[in-house]
Amino acid sequence: MRFESEEDLKRERKAIETFVNVFGGSAKKLGPNDVDYKVFDKDNSLVAYAEVKGRLRVLSQAYPLPIAIRKLVKL
Repeated sequence: MRFESEEDLKRERKAIETFVNVFGGSAKKLGPNDVDYKVFDKDNSLVAYAEVKGRLRVLSQAYPLPIAIRKLVKL
Protein backbone atom coordinates (compact mmCIF):
# COMPACT_ATOMS: atom_id res chain seq x y z
CA MET A 1 0.00 0.00 0.00
CA ARG A 2 2.98 2.25 0.35
CA PHE A 3 3.14 3.16 -3.34
CA GLU A 4 -0.55 3.19 -4.20
CA SER A 5 -2.39 6.32 -5.30
CA GLU A 6 -6.09 6.88 -4.69
CA GLU A 7 -6.67 5.89 -8.33
CA ASP A 8 -4.79 2.61 -7.75
CA LEU A 9 -6.92 1.87 -4.68
CA LYS A 10 -10.10 2.61 -6.62
CA ARG A 11 -9.08 0.09 -9.32
CA GLU A 12 -8.20 -2.42 -6.59
CA ARG A 13 -11.64 -2.08 -4.98
CA LYS A 14 -13.34 -2.45 -8.36
CA ALA A 15 -11.32 -5.61 -9.10
CA ILE A 16 -12.07 -7.34 -5.79
CA GLU A 17 -15.76 -6.38 -5.97
CA THR A 18 -15.99 -7.80 -9.49
CA PHE A 19 -14.30 -11.01 -8.31
CA VAL A 20 -16.48 -11.64 -5.24
CA ASN A 21 -19.68 -10.76 -7.12
CA VAL A 22 -19.05 -13.77 -9.39
CA PHE A 23 -19.90 -16.11 -6.50
CA GLY A 24 -21.94 -13.83 -4.24
CA GLY A 25 -19.15 -13.42 -1.72
CA SER A 26 -17.54 -10.49 0.03
CA ALA A 27 -14.10 -9.20 0.92
CA LYS A 28 -12.53 -7.40 3.86
CA LYS A 29 -9.55 -5.07 3.35
CA LEU A 30 -6.55 -5.93 5.52
CA GLY A 31 -3.70 -3.74 6.79
CA PRO A 32 -0.94 -2.12 4.73
CA ASN A 33 1.63 -4.86 5.48
CA ASP A 34 -0.77 -7.78 4.91
CA VAL A 35 -2.11 -9.25 1.70
CA ASP A 36 -4.90 -7.01 0.42
CA TYR A 37 -8.10 -8.89 1.31
CA LYS A 38 -9.76 -11.74 3.14
CA VAL A 39 -12.33 -13.31 0.80
CA PHE A 40 -15.57 -14.80 2.11
CA ASP A 41 -18.19 -16.95 0.40
CA LYS A 42 -21.94 -16.25 0.39
CA ASP A 43 -22.23 -17.92 3.83
CA ASN A 44 -19.54 -15.58 5.21
CA SER A 45 -16.99 -18.39 5.55
CA LEU A 46 -13.38 -17.46 4.89
CA VAL A 47 -12.33 -19.09 1.60
CA ALA A 48 -9.17 -17.24 0.54
CA TYR A 49 -6.77 -14.37 0.87
CA ALA A 50 -6.23 -12.14 -2.15
CA GLU A 51 -3.43 -9.85 -3.26
CA VAL A 52 -4.85 -7.59 -5.97
CA LYS A 53 -2.32 -6.50 -8.59
CA GLY A 54 -3.32 -3.48 -10.66
CA ARG A 55 -1.21 -3.94 -13.76
CA LEU A 56 -1.64 -1.28 -16.43
CA ARG A 57 -0.54 -3.62 -19.20
CA VAL A 58 -2.10 -6.04 -21.62
CA LEU A 59 -2.48 -9.46 -20.02
CA SER A 60 0.18 -11.10 -22.19
CA GLN A 61 2.75 -8.60 -20.85
CA ALA A 62 1.59 -8.46 -17.22
CA TYR A 63 3.78 -11.30 -15.93
CA PRO A 64 5.67 -11.91 -13.76
CA LEU A 65 3.58 -10.21 -11.11
CA PRO A 66 5.51 -8.26 -8.47
CA ILE A 67 4.54 -9.52 -5.00
CA ALA A 68 6.32 -8.40 -1.85
CA ILE A 69 7.95 -11.21 0.15
CA ARG A 70 6.75 -9.56 3.39
CA LYS A 71 3.19 -10.31 2.23
CA LEU A 72 3.84 -13.85 1.00
CA VAL A 73 5.34 -14.99 4.29
CA LYS A 74 2.10 -14.08 6.08
CA LEU A 75 0.24 -16.70 4.07
